[in-house]
Amino acid sequence: MSKPNWNWSEWTADDSDRREVLGFLSLDIQDSLESLEQLLTATSEIEAGHLATWERSGNAYHLHLDAKGATLKNLVVDDQPLNYLSLSDFNTAVVAWKVQLESGNDDDPRQG
Repeated sequence: MSKPNWNWSEWTADDSDRREVLGFLSLDIQDSLESLEQLLTATSEIEAGHLATWERSGNAYHLHLDAKGATLKNLVVDDQPLNYLSLSDFNTAVVAWKVQLESGNDDDPRQG
């Protein structure tokens, strides 16, 4: 798998929706390649029109995927608003996370 043209520091800047995706990946997905494959399959199936919605609840986030995009609800912070991201941006972050895991890069992307 080729490394996507992705700059994690852009995701740690002021955009809270993008920061929450990093929180979801680091807290709920962690180093699970199986979970990443499930996310990639779900986004692919939704984009192809074979699946209307897909959901996953973890320790810190609830994820809802549909044709409109990805919605993340922080399960730890009650008053935090929902976070929305396009399906394409969400998928790109998942691919970049997977590439990082497969490359053995232990750098925490939340650090930029």
